[in-house]
Amino acid sequence: MVLNPEFRAAAAEVLPGGKPATGNSVTQQQAEAAVRDAFKQQFNGRREPTAGELADWSTRAKELASQHGAEYLAERVFSELNKSVSTGSTRPTGGPVNTTTPAQHILEAAVKDAFKQQFNGKREPTAGELADWSARGKELASKHGSEFLAERLFSELNNSVSNGKGTRPTGGPVNTTTPAQHILEAAVKDAFKQQFNGKREPTAGELADWSARGKELASKHGSEFLAERLFSELNNSVSNGKGTRPTGGPVNTTTPAQHILEAAVKDAFKQQFNGKREPTAGELADWSARGKELASKHGSEFLAERLFSELNNSVSNGKGTRPTGGPVNTTTPAQHILEAAVKDAFKQQFNGRREPTAGELADWSARGKELASKHGSEFLAERLFSELNNSVSNGKGTRPTGGPVNTTTPAQHILEAAVKDAFKQQFNGKREPTANELAAWSARGKELASQHGSEFLAERLFSELNKAASGK
Repeated sequence: MVLNPEFRAAAAEVLPGGKPATGNSVTQQQAEAAVRDAFKQQFNGRREPTAGELADWSTRAKELASQHGAEYLAERVFSELNKSVSTGSTRPTGGPVNTTTPAQHILEAAVKDAFKQQFNGKREPTAGELADWSARGKELASKHGSEFLAERLFSELNNSVSNGKGTRPTGGPVNTTTPAQHILEAAVKDAFKQQFNGKREPTAGELADWSARGKELASKHGSEFLAERLFSELNNSVSNGKGTRPTGGPVNTTTPAQHILEAAVKDAFKQQFNGKREPTAGELADWSARGKELASKHGSEFLAERLFSELNNSVSNGKGTRPTGGPVNTTTPAQHILEAAVKDAFKQQFNGRREPTAGELADWSARGKELASKHGSEFLAERLFSELNNSVSNGKGTRPTGGPVNTTTPAQHILEAAVKDAFKQQFNGKREPTANELAAWSARGKELASQHGSEFLAERLFSELNKAASGK
């Protein structure tokens, strides 16, 4: 297969001029990104590597990087892959990596790949099937190695389905009386998917209640067919008009976890605004605190409903979307609250059409910190929007009027965000940097920031990127 020259040009990496960050070693993540990029080029974006291919080519990519450096790694992998495909294989010419103890994520990826082949991509394995087939994959790998693991699993799955034995390993499912929390939750979601034809997921309260019920069922009957048992009880409850809670009654706690509180708040806002908007950072913090109070008094049962009732009352009485007891106010909001407030301000300013760049996010977060230290975090998004709107209206741009925060040592995520922003400008949002480009341009951004500071870093990188792309 020979790539169309125009496609090759579009797919080619653009690296900083002079001395790009090449290096002779790459991380696992970078190696896998290069492999995926190569497969995207080879198959015109129509398919990704299987678990086995990803493992094999990632190892090969590391070898190539150690020999030739990280520059053009995706291209080197593509070149070998293209050659291999031409000879009728999608494995590295040096032969596949073979291990008798593949990692859990490799086992699960192989199972998902087998199900994709069996059902033409129309369904994924349930939580129980994933656990069972991963265990079966572990057995197969211990005997035959991980090479062709997805193919071996597919062969057994296809045989089981064809013989009417269902979608469980013929050797029998793995059965445990103490399944992990994520297995319980996956089983609950699978039961709701069956009950409501995939049209709705369980609320935070339902998820907590049915997970607890799943734990009880598993302790008695084992985890085999857990999703099916839960579906049976859910269907029975709904059919008998008892709602979507376990018939044994909901789990009730006066100290729900933070993610349960936040999920309840989001559920309340979904009901109030018909799914048209989520709570802002400030609203989420305030209502979560209110939820904590309500749960301490009444327990977590019907928490989303109680919050919705208060939210609806507040909105209906013209008191806005804050708890009637008043918002939680702090002079030292967490970084993610600051950043959420900045994003909310930009959403208002630009009608949701654009997000802040890495530099803008850093600058306005710092400004938000100052504002919160003086006035508290209440209405922080509103205060930031007011300043942003004023700055834009007066032709001072999208930076805080007090001037941007400038540092010669920006964090890695700021560097990477600046690189992505530069690529977005250069390619009109049509492509992101490859793993190699991201590493190389981040290193270049670090150099630029050390010389000129982080102000206008995305703009400086764009200028160099544009020059490098034009000279290709």
